[in-house]
Amino acid sequence: PRVFIGGLLLLTVLYVSVNISYYFAVPGDVMKDIKSSPVSTEVCRRLVGPAGLLLASAALMLSVFGSVGGNLLVGPRSVFAMANERMAPAYFGQIHARYQTPMRATFIMMLTTIAMIFGVALYTGADGSALKSSVDWLTDFVVFGATLLETLAVATIYVFRVTHRDAARPYRCPGYPVVPALYILVMLLVLGNMLMTAESRATALTGLGFIAGGILIYFAFVRRIRA
Repeated sequence: PRVFIGGLLLLTVLYVSVNISYYFAVPGDVMKDIKSSPVSTEVCRRLVGPAGLLLASAALMLSVFGSVGGNLLVGPRSVFAMANERMAPAYFGQIHARYQTPMRATFIMMLTTIAMIFGVALYTGADGSALKSSVDWLTDFVVFGATLLETLAVATIYVFRVTHRDAARPYRCPGYPVVPALYILVMLLVLGNMLMTAESRATALTGLGFIAGGILIYFAFVRRIRA
């Protein structure tokens, strides 16, 4: 718990500090007009010059690779666990004979990712114009879905406190029930902002569509297994 709490506080301080520094380097009225590159790239260019573009790109790529590594470990294992608990096809619950890794779950996530990347990249609007940056679109799409599902996960504490009153609790939630409620409230404001903002509304609604489709498939699959 100390590592998690300490790491979270450190990341929060760094993240907020970096964002504050952006506003000192790039005025707000200029920042809102930056469309072709991340704000961090423009900040580095102003501070270091042409070399700043290379530094910013390298830092972003390292961040992306780190995120990919974490998701590659966690994502397939979630599908693998669901398959073993009969909440997904058993086909995805098998592991590689030599490496003992969830190869089939990894493979299906790889295909899904490739399909999403190409689907967004090849999409064009009704007027023939291309969709906004594929990476930006996919990022908004993923952030909305992850925020919604993680908020629901936090909200389960209220359900479990009622349905599992006598369950063992290796650790407790300080400030319950206020702290989880504050978190849920803030995240609902974030989600509402995404739905109300024109630039992110399409990705938010698409995320809702995917989640709704997943819910339908899930319940249909579970009912079939139970039957």
